[in-house]
Amino acid sequence: MDMVRLHYRIGEYFRKRRMAKFSKLFNINHDSRILDVGGTPFNWKFIESSPRIDLLNLNPSHVRARDSSQNMSFIWGDGLDLKFPDNYYDIAFSNSAIEHVGTYENQRVFASEIKRVGAGLFLQTPAREFFVEPHYLTVFIHWLPISIQKRLLRNFSIWGIFTRPSLQDWGVLP
Repeated sequence: MDMVRLHYRIGEYFRKRRMAKFSKLFNINHDSRILDVGGTPFNWKFIESSPRIDLLNLNPSHVRARDSSQNMSFIWGDGLDLKFPDNYYDIAFSNSAIEHVGTYENQRVFASEIKRVGAGLFLQTPAREFFVEPHYLTVFIHWLPISIQKRLLRNFSIWGIFTRPSLQDWGVLP
């Protein structure tokens, strides 16, 4: 099984459970208006009630619309500067995006903006304390200094072993 399919299957298992809890917690229905900052259609296939969803990304053309439906809109925007009035959405949602905005200050601004535009808020991020780093499906690597992480990613992470990324693709762990 290739890395993409493995990551998809693992993600599907956990996201299905998370989205069921989300749906129950917020009583999601077809009238719910949701802003998903940094998301894709993937999460929303687990919600049966077909709420109205706006998927906001820096480059929405890179978001795969494979799982999208008629109740979704793709919007260009920056989570650090949301162009919506206060409480414009019933729920502002973000799943594992805040750790990608850079500095602690940017994370604070991101959280503040999402909180501002949603009457309800669902903001999720991987727990740094958990031993598996979910982006690379590798144990303990996110606890190491970044300089060491970068040297180990290609040959000692599930992501690196399966995808054999070039130097340009390595990036830095969130």
